[in-house]
Amino acid sequence: MTEFRFLNGGDTVVRLNGEVLGGVKKAVCRKNNTINKIMEFLNETPVASFAESSYVVELEMNLADVHFFDDKNTFDNIEFLNKQKNVRYSDCCVEQIESIVNPEGNVDYRVKIRAERRSVGNNDS
Repeated sequence: MTEFRFLNGGDTVVRLNGEVLGGVKKAVCRKNNTINKIMEFLNETPVASFAESSYVVELEMNLADVHFFDDKNTFDNIEFLNKQKNVRYSDCCVEQIESIVNPEGNVDYRVKIRAERRSVGNNDS
């Protein structure tokens, strides 16, 4: 599991299809593995199985840029860039958008994104 925290606004940049996405307070990224079985026709005997991986990115954000997800169910990529590394998730689908009203009256959002691929690059400064 990879976690990005946005402490001072300049340590990590989030880009959605190349555009800077603001208002992100926290991002948690994890890998999900599943095993799928192919069953014999009219019989419950498995004849083959294969593993499949996907990635889940959960964003916790304030109202600022949640509108990016209003009309998009799918998008090409979401990137996290900081001084240490660049992490890119590709072939993405928005699974869930959840709004949370805090006791102070502020509204936060949780956006759950599923991606097919992940790539990591190092930043050498």
